[in-house]
Amino acid sequence: MLEARETDMLRDISDQELKEIIRTLARGVDLDLSEERIEVMLPQFKQQLSWLETLKSFRLPLEAEPSIIFQLRPHLPRKKKRSQ
Repeated sequence: MLEARETDMLRDISDQELKEIIRTLARGVDLDLSEERIEVMLPQFKQQLSWLETLKSFRLPLEAEPSIIFQLRPHLPRKKKRSQ
């Protein structure tokens, strides 16, 4: 599970601080975002931070190997072709 300090991280950051983080990240890739655009991005940015906290909650051993095969749908048995 997440430590209390990590789970409180998002709650401890004000919207103004998050907006400044968004501005700084945008400047890092040479973008100048309007205040309106930042307002639109703020809820999405908060959701991303929440998902990152969720990912950090999974305890994986260091020897766990990454998956090299990804499927977007479950493996289903193939239908047999009808003979005509």
